[in-house]
Amino acid sequence: MVWNQNKARGWKAQVYFEEEIEGGVFRKHKDKLFCGCWLISPKSFESHKSRFSVFVHPELLDSSPEEIEPKSLLKEKWRPFHAIAEYMNGAGFGVIYAVPVTKNGRFDFDSLFQKDYSGIDWSLYFYENEKLVRKDADKFFSKWNGRGRPTYRNDTWSDANLSAEFTKLPVEKLQSMMLQELFYTGFLKSVQKKGISDPYDVDSFLISLSQKHILPVEMKEKFPVLEKNSRYFGIDAGRILMLLRICMANDSNALYIVRQVERNTRKLESWKFITLSKLIMSAGWNLQAGGIGMVGGGTQTVRLPYDEFEDLTEKTLEEDNLKKISNLPQDVKDMVKDYRNFLKQSFY
Repeated sequence: MVWNQNKARGWKAQVYFEEEIEGGVFRKHKDKLFCGCWLISPKSFESHKSRFSVFVHPELLDSSPEEIEPKSLLKEKWRPFHAIAEYMNGAGFGVIYAVPVTKNGRFDFDSLFQKDYSGIDWSLYFYENEKLVRKDADKFFSKWNGRGRPTYRNDTWSDANLSAEFTKLPVEKLQSMMLQELFYTGFLKSVQKKGISDPYDVDSFLISLSQKHILPVEMKEKFPVLEKNSRYFGIDAGRILMLLRICMANDSNALYIVRQVERNTRKLESWKFITLSKLIMSAGWNLQAGGIGMVGGGTQTVRLPYDEFEDLTEKTLEEDNLKKISNLPQDVKDMVKDYRNFLKQSFY
């Protein structure tokens, strides 16, 4: 109803990466991954000053107390959430934790398929003074000007294998994905009927055990273009701007992770990554619409040299490496030195 194939593949890549973190090749670092968030702002001339990061609770609850203690809801995830909340606050974002509630803690699929989202209540908890404080959602969104409505797709996924893969995903992962979308399409667009200025989402965050180093993560499933005179991945230009908006205020870096697949079969070939700092330094400057290996005609994309991507390994997520790559300005300065040496050796 709402996801095109590229978005669905991105969700799939995210779930597969989470599974590798939780019990697969990256399981050593399972405590370093935290769920992502929506980035939203009201439509206005000053929407760029009014951005909120909304973290959606990954499961339905069947009750909603007036105020909760963060630890009771997030449990062992509270400390990393606290650190990430402070990180987003440091970037000038309001921080909200959205909790979906129904009478019995279950989805009413009959109503959802009829585009009736009234059966889910959303409790909004604002991060204030190290607490999650509940506030009235209707009162909060009454300050948002303009009207909005959901957009639904009339086409179907042409990749039958993609639908089959979704049926194999764990129920708790499907529930989490669905709630993320229901908050936006169901609550913001359908119930509150609010217009949103350039909405985006952060797929996840990597946070060091020391909690000193936080890196937003973007996750995509792609195949590269590997030709004689052209080797690249295509990436949505808006993602780069969004990551810069978050990271620059914190002097932090970000990771763009690719689940590289074979073009025709979509079978996994490898996990690749590039830092935001390297992405900025190596990206092509001419934007173009979607094409082979690109995102799609609805967005403007940039080319990134394929050989600037590195293999994502267990060592990539080690504490020392996260510390090494976490500072974006310093990483850029180090690359500038390397570029100068390259110029000297190649042309002088």
